[in-house]
Amino acid sequence: MPEEIKTSKSSPLDCRILIIDDDQDFAASLKLILESENYQSLLAYSEEEALESVVKNDVDLALIDIRLGQDNGIDLIPKLKKIQPDILCVMVTGFGSVETAVQALNNGAYDYLRKPVNPGELLATLRRGFEKIRLINEKQIMEGTLSEVEQQIEASFSQAAIGIAHLSLKGTWLTCNDKFCQIIGYDQGELLKISIFDITHPDGVPNIRKMIDDLLTGNVQYFSKETQCLRKDGLPVWVNIKISPVSSPSGQPLYFILFIEDITKRREIEEMLQNLVKDLAEANQNLEDFTRTASHDLQEPLRKIVSFSDRLRNSMGDKLDSKEKEYFHRLENASIKMQKLIEDLLRYSKISSLAPEMESVDLMKVVDEVLLDLEVSIERSKGIIEIKRLPEIEADKTQMRQLFQNLISNALKFHTKTEPPRIEIDSLRNENGRWELFIRDKGIGMKEEHIKRIFKPFERLHGSSEYPGTGMGLAICLKIVTRHHGKITVKSSLGKGSLYTVELPEKQN
Repeated sequence: MPEEIKTSKSSPLDCRILIIDDDQDFAASLKLILESENYQSLLAYSEEEALESVVKNDVDLALIDIRLGQDNGIDLIPKLKKIQPDILCVMVTGFGSVETAVQALNNGAYDYLRKPVNPGELLATLRRGFEKIRLINEKQIMEGTLSEVEQQIEASFSQAAIGIAHLSLKGTWLTCNDKFCQIIGYDQGELLKISIFDITHPDGVPNIRKMIDDLLTGNVQYFSKETQCLRKDGLPVWVNIKISPVSSPSGQPLYFILFIEDITKRREIEEMLQNLVKDLAEANQNLEDFTRTASHDLQEPLRKIVSFSDRLRNSMGDKLDSKEKEYFHRLENASIKMQKLIEDLLRYSKISSLAPEMESVDLMKVVDEVLLDLEVSIERSKGIIEIKRLPEIEADKTQMRQLFQNLISNALKFHTKTEPPRIEIDSLRNENGRWELFIRDKGIGMKEEHIKRIFKPFERLHGSSEYPGTGMGLAICLKIVTRHHGKITVKSSLGKGSLYTVELPEKQN
């Protein structure tokens, strides 16, 4: 009966050798030679036993005697390979000739040994055989890995979310994926009958021809462009197209690989946004023009109201009773308030419509000038203002004066009745290289829910009789800071004061 062993292979010595010979003594001697070299070996004394052993065991190499009793060892080779296709067969005989050796090799034998077998020749033959087995195994593993990679590449190609195609050097299509066909509107069979020029908008054909020439001559290695293609139904479709050549190892261009992404919806959205921005800009300009014109036109009748009411009061003199005098007083106050409102509107409109005149501005000097302008208000309120440091930045000097004047005026105005205003002004450069300007007061402060309202035009948190003003000061500050590519924020607590932070770049881009 044939022997049966089951082990796992980790080296050539783990490979199994089947000795097939009806001469049991000779077979035993071969087994001793192999075991002395730590090879695993099995014995079979007939064709039937040999076939049974190969069925039960993973045999790598068979040493086959040409004569097996009534059977021919050469005829056994294809029977063994039918069971294990990769088995190596080495013929061993003392009766063979050149013709039988050729017949054995033609039947699938790997090598041929003559009896009596030289142990060194036998072992050398085995080493060569097992090296061949190793190479075959590695080849199978590599082919399996390559097949998996090819399948993955094919799946990625066919299932990609963008269109992918291969283009010949002349511009005809070689292959494409489903997404490409979906974007262009052709099926693959139709597409392979046309060229890239047939799906290119006529205006873009010269650019595509130049692109192919530049890629072939090596002037560019990669081409990317947003352009229009024509679908099969004749409708244009906007695509982002990317093309690069695929070259041989020697650097010779073989074909182009092309990626396209349908950006029609994106282009439509961009166009819609551009139109909206344009309409908004026109609306803003019209509003600014109206505000400037209306404010300017309102000043003349307002001056007449003030002038004629003053004349009327003077002409009537002592004829006015106390109630009528109160009416004139209210008329004058309303006129003054209206005049300030118009002035603020004009100022806001001017800041909105005119580009800032940028220059190097020393903010310390700006604040000094503002404090001189506010000298009367500071003395009247007994305010204390501490300036620590301010930088020199690129800005519109006039607008910087307006910014600080509004912020300091606010701090002077909104102070508690029991304590004079105290204001601290400081700055630092933040981690982004921009300057942060701090204006801190210890005034009345405000509730957190009111903070978002204060930068809106005409927004007031207090009555005009308590704290006079038009509600435009902080709106003007926000407009100035925005025009200087900065931002303004405020932190405040009711009864504890406010901290205004203005962030501005040192240089205007």
